[in-house]
Amino acid sequence: MKPKLRFKEFTDDWEEKKLGEIAENFIGGGTPNTKVPEYWNGDIAWIQSSDIDKNSGKVNVEKHISDKALKNSAAKLIPSSSIAVVTRVGVGKVALLNHEYSTSQDFLSFVNVYGNPQYWFYEISKLMYKQSFYLQGTSIKGITKSEILNISTFCPSLPEQEKIGKFFSLLDQRIEKQERKVALLEEEKKGYMQQIFNQELRFKDEEGNNYPDWEEKKFLDSFSLIIDYRGKTPKKLGLDWGNGNIKALSALNVKKGYIDWNADVHMGSEDLYSAWMKKGDLKQDDILFTTEAPLGNTALIPDNKKYILSQRVIALRTNENCNPKFIFQCMNDFTFENQIQKRSTGTTAKGINQKGLSKIKIQLPSLPEQEKIANFLSLLDQRIEKEQEKLHLLKQEKKGLLQQMFV
Repeated sequence: MKPKLRFKEFTDDWEEKKLGEIAENFIGGGTPNTKVPEYWNGDIAWIQSSDIDKNSGKVNVEKHISDKALKNSAAKLIPSSSIAVVTRVGVGKVALLNHEYSTSQDFLSFVNVYGNPQYWFYEISKLMYKQSFYLQGTSIKGITKSEILNISTFCPSLPEQEKIGKFFSLLDQRIEKQERKVALLEEEKKGYMQQIFNQELRFKDEEGNNYPDWEEKKFLDSFSLIIDYRGKTPKKLGLDWGNGNIKALSALNVKKGYIDWNADVHMGSEDLYSAWMKKGDLKQDDILFTTEAPLGNTALIPDNKKYILSQRVIALRTNENCNPKFIFQCMNDFTFENQIQKRSTGTTAKGINQKGLSKIKIQLPSLPEQEKIANFLSLLDQRIEKEQEKLHLLKQEKKGLLQQMFV
């Protein structure tokens, strides 16, 4: 068995093995008694499933335990260069640790791996992703040690393992560098927004003069139209989706500042659109706002195509005194977000209605200054989107190479 893509100096077939054959030992974990403080004041990393990022395998250790905790619990001290695999809550997560650690009972660690640990980290990650996919939609809560160790795979010689492991490690470093670049740009924008909406940073007109002072206004006075079709479903209209080509936008699609077209998008027919959107069509730069689950996400309608406005989201159309892109940016400022949270109701799922929105006030500059602010922040958004696209392409490149360079 050979992969589709490999380094040209390697030609031998890969050898079939079970995961139970690739390491000297396989160690589980445990949770020390949380009611004993001296168990949790040590310097031994204690890893739980929530500490591991599913996509990258990065570990953010939240808790540490003591030697006494190890002696009085099922937790074990696991050596550096071991591979930690989540077996229960969070199946599919895998991490390669470059330091000693311990884990909860939801893990199985591969200790003293035969071969290159980096290579086996990527291979096991690929295999466990498949296992998590198989378990989706079933009542099975995890995967047993014997099931993991019985998984078959193919592996190359040690020199090829080392080259593959180093190659993907370098690719991950490129991805991490790009992630940091995106994060820095996002922090830069947050800083500018804080200064702008606190009015510490002001813009001037074309002649260098100050714009008028900002005025406090009711938030809902910024809009000429509120489009709200919450509660409507095809069934209530006596129809079905109809397999058309008109996208239905729900709260699932509206993220913080953008529309996620990869989320579950229903496609509606012309008949459904006509029956559903009787109060008005969506237009370019209408502001989408999620009223619950999740609360407070916003996005701009990108064009004048037809869209069906679906569950848990409303659309806001600004009046002639307000720039839609300025109001959109205002709604993404933490001051506005705090007001939304304060006015929300509910316990398990927080939400807000128009009565709650009517009590919110915002500071509004003159229209010319709104436009300057909107243009400035939109340029920052474009820079962020450009770098996010580079990050997305790197991740797609890695995904494709993983499929081709492993059997």
